[in-house]
Amino acid sequence: MRKEKQGQHGFAMIVALSFLVLMVLVATGVLAFGQHQMFAARRTSDYLKSKVIAETGLNIALNDIRGDINRVAWYTGTKTPFGSGTYAVTVTNISTSADGKTRMLRLSSVGQCGLAEGRAALAVRHTHNTDTSGNPDLDKVLLNALTSQKQIVLNGNPTIVGDVASATSISTSGNSFNVTGTGYTPTFSGREERFTDVNTSDSSRYSINWGAVLSMDKYTAKAVTHDGRAFSSYPANTIVYSPNDITISGGTIQCMIISAKNIHISGNATLLQPGTYPVLVSLNGSITITGTPVVNGFVVSLSGSGAMGKATGTPTINGSLFIMGGLPDSGNVRINYLPLDIRPPDTPDSEDIVEVVAWQ
Repeated sequence: MRKEKQGQHGFAMIVALSFLVLMVLVATGVLAFGQHQMFAARRTSDYLKSKVIAETGLNIALNDIRGDINRVAWYTGTKTPFGSGTYAVTVTNISTSADGKTRMLRLSSVGQCGLAEGRAALAVRHTHNTDTSGNPDLDKVLLNALTSQKQIVLNGNPTIVGDVASATSISTSGNSFNVTGTGYTPTFSGREERFTDVNTSDSSRYSINWGAVLSMDKYTAKAVTHDGRAFSSYPANTIVYSPNDITISGGTIQCMIISAKNIHISGNATLLQPGTYPVLVSLNGSITITGTPVVNGFVVSLSGSGAMGKATGTPTINGSLFIMGGLPDSGNVRINYLPLDIRPPDTPDSEDIVEVVAWQ
């Protein structure tokens, strides 16, 4: 009887121990599972953070090179701390166009947070405008203080600080003029010593498509028609068109003035450079400047001639003068060459343009 009871107690102990072991195993499994889930959740969280950090690095690099394309050289894969992790951006050149103006770049970013690693990439197009106006004929003209398709006659007492170019000839009379620059023309006559230099063999400054120097349709499309009021009352950088002759004898004006006919500036008027636009354009007439006005910017006569200070006056042009019909009388004008940025409305104002092609 005693042996039977001892056997029952031993069996019960085995069952209890087995149950205890089972419970320990279950608890261990639950704990391991919980730890695994926590680890997986942490890994997922770290991965998501690393992905965001990688994309943040891309945006930082993109904004940098948009502001200064030379900063492309900054990004060579160096780790940069950000938040609870780091990012490392590399910029590589994928291709370059034959003219060297356009290239495709790849921005690759690796973000790290804890043990997780996230990646992001961006393809961009970099366009470099080596011709800042986007118009090679205009760019040639804007290298000169005075450019004419026909004959330039220098008489009176003109002073030109800059180069002069004529597609036909330059002639001078008297010895009261002075040109601090080179005269570019196929035929020259007169006082060559009054120039810094005279070049009759290099046509680069006047060998252009004369009709393509200005895209006037882009300007006239944005112009308002002159309503008879003073030009000085228009907001700065307004493009104003008149189908009639224009006469200005005073006031301070900062707008682009386009006349279908003739333009006469006199008195003590002051014309300021209207943004990236020419300051005066005569479509089918001549431009005459007398008196003592100061005209700042690009002065253009697309058909007629120009008479600067003829008979009277000492006008000043700070910028560049372009005449299709020739300069028959220079008078006492002073032209101080200034580099100008001339672009039609709605054109990019940046020499380097960085465009996003695709996120990867």
